[in-house]
Amino acid sequence: MNAKFALDQLESIIIGFKNKENDERLKYFGTLNFITDKLLKLSENLSFKKNVVGENIVKLLWSIEALCGLDDGNGKSDSEHISLALGTIYTLKVHIDWDN
Repeated sequence: MNAKFALDQLESIIIGFKNKENDERLKYFGTLNFITDKLLKLSENLSFKKNVVGENIVKLLWSIEALCGLDDGNGKSDSEHISLALGTIYTLKVHIDWDN
């Protein structure tokens, strides 16, 4: 799996959440969870950056769970969680050299 392509797909799905309700979003949860799990496995080859990836994946999953109605999201709105998720994806895209 290509990490950059996977992150693009995550971003696309999260952007699409703006126009969906929790029950529709929940249908994507398994896919999103699978992709984030694969990214964690890919990060095992990044040595010192592995922890940075792991921390960001945890943040991303928290927002995804809240958007899918699986977490209360600490009172944050859906738009806040979408922004948090997209910011986390941006961090994973820009600040991690997935090729090294």
